[in-house]
Amino acid sequence: IEPQYGGGPDRYGGFYSHEDIREVVKYAADRAIHIVPEIDVPGHCYAAIRALPLILGNTVRKPTGGPRSVQGFEANVLNPASQATYAFLEAVLSEVLELFPAQRGVHIGMDEIPHGAWSDDAKEEEELKAFLAQWLQNFLVQRGTRLLGWEEAFYAANGLLSEVR
Repeated sequence: IEPQYGGGPDRYGGFYSHEDIREVVKYAADRAIHIVPEIDVPGHCYAAIRALPLILGNTVRKPTGGPRSVQGFEANVLNPASQATYAFLEAVLSEVLELFPAQRGVHIGMDEIPHGAWSDDAKEEEELKAFLAQWLQNFLVQRGTRLLGWEEAFYAANGLLSEVR
């Protein structure tokens, strides 16, 4: 992934093992701290799309020349019209729920989706976003938790999302 805003070309970061996460969750719980996991979708998915091109590569509407995120990435948005998106989300969120109690909910972000990521028609984009938000909400409610997100997550084509169907 390209360096962002002067971050430099050197590798940083890494990953937590399941054991590491369970240790952090226990440490927090022992101190009455609730960890709210955030899996920011459908935007901010550049790394996932690049890491899983056979699964997620076809979810991108315009791999090049398409709309750019506020961070300057092209093709970093999962497509709610693609079945691959839901297979990916189910796998990721199932693992998140296995590792985190998520008593308060799971934050799904749902922000900074560039206009034109899914369609040139704004109404169609709103409907696709609302469909994805509803799917995420249903998925989490069926597993005993709730959807949390930035305010943009809760707006559908006809206003606020108000119910779980």
